[in-house]
Amino acid sequence: MASFTTHAVAGAVAGASVYLIGCWFFDKQVTLGGVVLSGLGGLASGCLPDLVEPATHPNHRGSFHSATAGGILGYFDCKAMTYPKLSDDEKLAILVLSAGYFSHLILDALTPKSLPIV
Repeated sequence: MASFTTHAVAGAVAGASVYLIGCWFFDKQVTLGGVVLSGLGGLASGCLPDLVEPATHPNHRGSFHSATAGGILGYFDCKAMTYPKLSDDEKLAILVLSAGYFSHLILDALTPKSLPIV
């Protein structure tokens, strides 16, 4: 089971990385503030599943730690990217937060207990 620190670092790296890639994709200028805020957003969303469903025992993984949650999040990410009323900055923020959350699910999927389907 990955530790809180591991999830925090992975979420921060994922958030900052997606920000950098998103800036290239949306043709936006990279800023230090954007990298820092994206890292913090990724850190927060990377720790979210364990805040909602605390890791008090090895079988703590419920709906927020499931493959279904990842699928639903991915679906809404795809919908958000094609929603015309969202600005590029809003789309980038959604992707940054999702990247942090996905980093948590990926790390948990690599453990012996893996992820529940639902």
